[in-house]
Amino acid sequence: MLCSVEARVPFVDYRLIELMAGVSFSYRMKDGVVKAPLKRIFKNLIPSEIINRKKIGFPVPLNSIPFEIIPDKTDMDTWLKFNLSELNNTLS
Repeated sequence: MLCSVEARVPFVDYRLIELMAGVSFSYRMKDGVVKAPLKRIFKNLIPSEIINRKKIGFPVPLNSIPFEIIPDKTDMDTWLKFNLSELNNTLS
């Protein structure tokens, strides 16, 4: 988390977890909507096009990750190279 975007940390607070543990599932997932309580709380503060938008991923620029072939590479180097190439192939 040192060098990343992490927006969930406030939701790990034990007081919030204890509060939500006592709330019914139907309140937390009203009509199958994920994060329904948050959407209700912030409906007057955040535009509806933001609250109701589809989930989007966080793009990782795999093509710009330099991978140098090292003569004495370890098993982890081989594993990393394979996974990066597979991810790159699925995104291309």
